Amino acid sequence: MAERDDLLASIAATTADYREGDLAAPTPEHVERWVSQFDAAVRLPILREMDHVLKKTYFSRKGARNFLRGLFQTEKLVGEDPCTFWKGVKFLDIQGGGASQKEMLALFSKVLKKECGFEVAGCGADPHAFVYLDDAIFSGGRVSHDLSNWIAGDAPNDATLHVIVIATHQSSYYNRNKVGEAVKSSGKSIKIKW
Repeated sequence: MAERDDLLASIAATTADYREGDLAAPTPEHVERWVSQFDAAVRLPILREMDHVLKKTYFSRKGARNFLRGLFQTEKLVGEDPCTFWKGVKFLDIQGGGASQKEMLALFSKVLKKECGFEVAGCGADPHAFVYLDDAIFSGGRVSHDLSNWIAGDAPNDATLHVIVIATHQSSYYNRNKVGEAVKSSGKSIKIKW
């Protein structure tokens, strides 16, 4: 039981910042309730694997904020004046499922507010570029669907689109092709930078 208790506590500690505000952070009891849906014989191996995987792959809020602070000043993207660059960006909020894009935009809004005095909502009145910001691309279905719909509909005839994520799976080649096909079939001139 000691190993099980240690794993429950470790998983809860790794994911402690998963919820903010009035929502309670995950506790060992939450993890226990979750793992109890599985047969008793596989619960300990599942906990071991979850603990291992989460320690290697979990995006903490602190890690996401650090990524976004680095993104804010990435000279290859923003040049020498980050505030001017970001003020001219239209941030896409087009994710068809989940809330990760809204959460990433909210976190980046805080960075912009601190560094430049404006937020995501105050950007892109006359955009020189568009940004699709999210935490990760795994299978690629979500991003290719979101962007294909945007390209066919609301995208201007001429645009630069930056797709920015913390992590991506090897499916990025598939995504690039699907989104490239959407651009081609739209007849628009949209340059996409991944």
